[in-house]
This record gives sequence, structure tokens and C-alpha cells, in this order.
Amino acid sequence: MGMKVKRYFAETMRQALEIVREAEGPDVMILSNRKVEGGVELLTAIETSDDGPEIRELPDVDLRGPLVRNDSKPAVSDDQAAPSVWTSNVATQSMQNELRTLRALVERQLSATAWRDFKHEHPLHASLVRGLAQLGMQMPLARAIASEISELKDYDAAWRHCLAILAHKLRTETPGWMENGGIVAFVGPAGAGKSTVLAKLAARFALTHGADSVALIAADNVRIAAQQQLRAFGRILGVAVRSVVDPGEVHDTVASLQRHRLILIDTAGLSPADDHMVNLFRELRRPELGAVLELVVPATTDYRTLSRTVQAYVEQGVRGAVLTRMDEAAELGACLSVLVEQELSLNFVCAGQKVPDDIEVARAHQVVARAVQLTRDAASVPDNMVLEQAFAP
Repeated sequence: MGMKVKRYFAETMRQALEIVREAEGPDVMILSNRKVEGGVELLTAIETSDDGPEIRELPDVDLRGPLVRNDSKPAVSDDQAAPSVWTSNVATQSMQNELRTLRALVERQLSATAWRDFKHEHPLHASLVRGLAQLGMQMPLARAIASEISELKDYDAAWRHCLAILAHKLRTETPGWMENGGIVAFVGPAGAGKSTVLAKLAARFALTHGADSVALIAADNVRIAAQQQLRAFGRILGVAVRSVVDPGEVHDTVASLQRHRLILIDTAGLSPADDHMVNLFRELRRPELGAVLELVVPATTDYRTLSRTVQAYVEQGVRGAVLTRMDEAAELGACLSVLVEQELSLNFVCAGQKVPDDIEVARAHQVVARAVQLTRDAASVPDNMVLEQAFAP
């Protein structure tokens, strides 16, 4: 990245600022300003996409008409080009670092001022945003929810309304395959608990419809003893288990199990971009297969990691999710934020390792209530800096 430095001359400061912003855009940095004969002088800098790190000083721009600058050299005319001035790489890098530091400082001050103004002008909404932040919710979503509340409400009523809005935005449903059967593949990162979730749901379906109604396919040939573990589950439950090594075997294996109402597929905890998973997704999406993809993710995952993970799987056709390790999570706001943002349905929640217990059909109001209870137990208070960042320019 390079840095372009330019001088502007205008009759008034207002005129100079307007021209600078129009010419250079909102990211321009004003390095200095001073009064000169006939008006003012501004020195600006803006990053460029040049490969070299040098700073280049471009010709002056004089917007004052035919005025003459009162210094040792005449003003540059429109048809003249000032010579280019290049600084050393060390000086350039130092100036770039100082500009970035200055910009961060200015933005920090502006966001703090904006937050203080917001608290003063909208005290109820500010309190609601703080409460949602305490749950671990992302600030854009917290502000959007708070903005739907009338300022005329008292805080307790407004807070209950906030939680109701959050529960409404959180999509939850009981998937049809739990009653009618189908082909379901459980996908997700390594260690999320896919095999355990599969065993819990297989046991529940077998208890309701009989062991002969369920079949399991072990498609995880990456984790050590993954297929042996699934076979052990199968023996305990008394259900059929088949193993596949190559994604191309999935179609024929499913065809051999058609007499079973529900076929559950355990997959490897690889990245969705991995060649093995790309081929597996291609097989599962075949129209004649009609497989449903359920994403299994731990509730203990941080927001950024979870957001990237969910987005990657949604792009592969995932439409439902299972949250595991609910009993280990310190807060649920990050999970709720991602699910709402990605419009992904939360179908099941798990809090423990017992089979077939410790798994429930997700209910939005219960999940939100759990998030509130975790916050009360932790008695955490959001950092003012987090709140201020939500109002950064």
C-alpha cells in the first residue's frame, strides 16, 4: 500500500472540506490546515493500492481563483505539474503507522461519543442493548431488536418484549423425519458430537417405531475407531449398521437399506471445502437420495468461529442445526446471533452425553430463557468498549 499526499487551497475552510471529501472520499486523512493569503491550505493523505510503500506528493490544487500564495515560490498553475517528492521507506512506514493509530483513536472517540449521546437520547433502548450484550448477542442484532421497542414502555416490560422478539427471530422446528423417517446426514466440525447425537436420535426413533425401523451408515473414515464406535452403538440398540469408505458408495448403501424408515449417516469432521466432503455433499444432494443435512455444532464455540462454520455448511445445503454441550456453555448469545443471522433452524439441543437422554427438541422460548439464566448465574457485565464499538462510524 502507498500513501498519496496532496495540498488543497480554498477561500474558506468549509469549501475546502467539501472539495476534499468529494475528491478523495470519506477515508481521506487531513494532516494539517493553516491560513494563507486569500484562504486556507489543507494537506491530505489517503492510502493507495500501489505496491510500493512510498508517499507521493501530487500537484497542489488551488480552488481560490487567480490568487497568489505568499511564500517563497509562486503558486502552481493549472497546466503545471509540481515535481514528485519521494520519502524513504522507513519514514513512509512510520507515517502510515501513525495515520492508522490516529484514525483508530479518532474512531474510538467518535464511537464513545455516539454511545454517550445514544444513552442520553434513548435511555431505555440503551439499557436494552446493554442487556442483550450481556447475553452475548452481537451488537447489530441487539440494536435491531431494541429498536423495535417503544420508548414509552417501562424497562421490565420492554425487556420481556425484547426476549420475545429474540425468541420469534430464532427459528425452531421439529423436523418431519423424526416422525415420518427419511435419510439424514449429520455434518459438522470435529469433536462437535455428531456420533453421540446420531445415537441419541436413533435410540428415540427405535423406541417409538421399533429397532428394525432404523439403520446407521458410518461414513467417517478419518477419526480413529469412529466406525467401530458406531457399530457398538448399533449392537446396543439392535439396529443395522453399514460402513462406507468412499463417498461414491453412499448411494448404493442407502439403496440396500430402503426397507428401514430412518437412515442416519455419520460423517467425518472435515472442512466443507475438503475434497472428501465436497464429494460426499455431492452424493447427498442427489435428487434420488433426498438426504437432509443436520449441522451439529457445540454451544461453546465463539462467535467468529461459529459464524464462519455455519456459513460454510449453509452454502452446502444445511438447513437445520443441533446445539451440543449446552451444559458446558457460559453464554448462548453468540450461538443465537449466528442462528438468527444465518436464518438456520435450531432443531435439537443437547446437554450431556447420556443415550438416549440429554437431547430435546429445541423450543425458542426455552433456549432464550436458558441464555438469560446463564447470564444471571455468571453475573457478567458487558465492557463499555464493546458497547461503544457498536456505534463506531
